[in-house]
Amino acid sequence: MTIEQMFKEIVKLLRANVGRRGMYDVFTDFVEVFALAIRNSVSKLIHGDEQGFADREEQFEHVKRHYTDEEMGRFAEAFAYVTRIMEAEPCDVLGRLYMQLEISDASMGQFYTPYDIAKLMAGAQAGDLWDLDNFGHLGNL
Repeated sequence: MTIEQMFKEIVKLLRANVGRRGMYDVFTDFVEVFALAIRNSVSKLIHGDEQGFADREEQFEHVKRHYTDEEMGRFAEAFAYVTRIMEAEPCDVLGRLYMQLEISDASMGQFYTPYDIAKLMAGAQAGDLWDLDNFGHLGNL
């Protein structure tokens, strides 16, 4: 499956979850539940984060209450596609999805900036301070 096909599948899965909640809420809930899950997956490695773990689990359950098990399954499938895309070609998957789902607000200046353009703009501003091909780690200092 190509990256383009995976993007189409994610869009289809997220749109299928629209009903009781609008597209913007579905997208932000999708991002939130997986950010919480990812953070808590490594939380046990951080000494003293027990309360943070519990708070994140509570927030996850709060968001989950808005969805059926089938809808949460669609979120999981969409997240698997996000992971596959990132493994194949690191890029701004969420920004691109945001625009493909047509939930941006042009009147507020919300537009997707393709990764290569964003990289060029950052390079023009940061110059040789940043090694942009190495995810922003300090380069020639």
